[in-house]
Amino acid sequence: MSIRNSILDIILQHDSSQVAIVYGNKSWTYTELSERCLWWKEHLTNKVSQGEIVVCDFESDPFEYICKFIGVVSAGGIHLSTRDRYTTWSRLQRLGTPWSAITSLSDAGVLTEFSSLRTAINKHDGNIFLKNELPESSLYSSGRILETSGSTGEPKWVYWTEYNLIQDRKSWINDLSLNLQDSILNLHALDFAHGIDVHVLPALFIGITVVHHNIRSDDVTDIINSISKHNVTMMSALPSHYTYLAINSTDPNLGNNVRWALTGGALLSPVTISMIQNKAGLKLKRLYGATEAGIMCADLEKDNQSIPTLWPMNGIEMKVRPLKAVSDKFPNIGEPYFKRTHMASLYWGDEVRTESTFGDGWYKTGDAVSINDDGSIAVLGRAEDVWFDNTTQKLQSAGEISSAISEIHGINEVAVFPPSTPSAKPTIFCTIDPQISISTLNEYITEKLDQLLIEATIFLGNDWPRTIVGKPARRALLAWTTE
Repeated sequence: MSIRNSILDIILQHDSSQVAIVYGNKSWTYTELSERCLWWKEHLTNKVSQGEIVVCDFESDPFEYICKFIGVVSAGGIHLSTRDRYTTWSRLQRLGTPWSAITSLSDAGVLTEFSSLRTAINKHDGNIFLKNELPESSLYSSGRILETSGSTGEPKWVYWTEYNLIQDRKSWINDLSLNLQDSILNLHALDFAHGIDVHVLPALFIGITVVHHNIRSDDVTDIINSISKHNVTMMSALPSHYTYLAINSTDPNLGNNVRWALTGGALLSPVTISMIQNKAGLKLKRLYGATEAGIMCADLEKDNQSIPTLWPMNGIEMKVRPLKAVSDKFPNIGEPYFKRTHMASLYWGDEVRTESTFGDGWYKTGDAVSINDDGSIAVLGRAEDVWFDNTTQKLQSAGEISSAISEIHGINEVAVFPPSTPSAKPTIFCTIDPQISISTLNEYITEKLDQLLIEATIFLGNDWPRTIVGKPARRALLAWTTE
């Protein structure tokens, strides 16, 4: 790819005095951003071969995180950020993939365990402190590997070329009508891939300001002040982050300063949405998609629906294929597939998953939907979370159960696991308001399940194990059932 089409070249064209990134009481202009990106490019060029993976230790500073990412890509590498460096290095070693590292680790004795390591670069001064000579590898273009997690928490390395990443994020600019008068508030942990690639890059492509907050640690008062001060155009967060903001907000007019409040969360309950709207004044624009297909694939028709309806966005093709597990009895139940011009290319190091997900040019979502009589498409949840109940002869879904239980006052979050065998019961986990008695909540939950003709095993608690992005850690939750 020529430099004229690179992420770095786009950033170099902007007003040098414009503030690019705000984090806490710090801010950086586009001049400072460009200079640091160029510094990284200079220290990586000729040390990283074209299409080689560069593993970066997790960086909590958003400015440095973004500069390393852009520097790696502009030097021709493939950027992979990780919190667990040793696990990532070991996986690359098993794959036999040449790679380099930008790391704070200076123990060469540890690094020499990894024969596939090409170069280790000190993240502070750019000095090389270990180098192994390996054959050049130019199988891939420069780009980005997003380290995300599957439904059970296993790591997925989603590979995007730089070109596709640029084109997809430009579509966000058009879809949201972003311009130079706008600013973006990003409420994400940086190591959650969407935080930078989906929300930060569109802002940097236009040349506007990104205000970043790590909502897991930042004071909610600071976040509310940012919304008021910057009159943000696009506010990006996970559903759980909006819930956190609503719980702690006392300003029902806060949303007047937000033109877009984007989130995923196809199965947000009406109760949760109502709280977010009434306590924080935020009217959510709810989207459906996946990291592999650019996140913004479909809009959800209504705000207050427990089972939302999909409407493909501009430039997106969608089709529904039969869901084999239930198609004989329920031909209206299927799995949505998406196709767009610019998508991820593969799962790095996982040919089987790549073939099953991208094999025919369509992205296989792994979700279950219902085609209604009017042709609209309703999201039911993950395909593995939909099952046929032999006792009631009904189709059951974790999403429907979760939505019903979420309506109960005192229930904060719900996770539903389908039966492990045809004769077993589903398992339900709930986080609850500790001020309401467990016996009362159990009674209300049982009433809801009776209405759905469902028997289930129920676990209640004040909190549960979470993934890095705040979702329930499903494997850890299931482990509770055997303790």
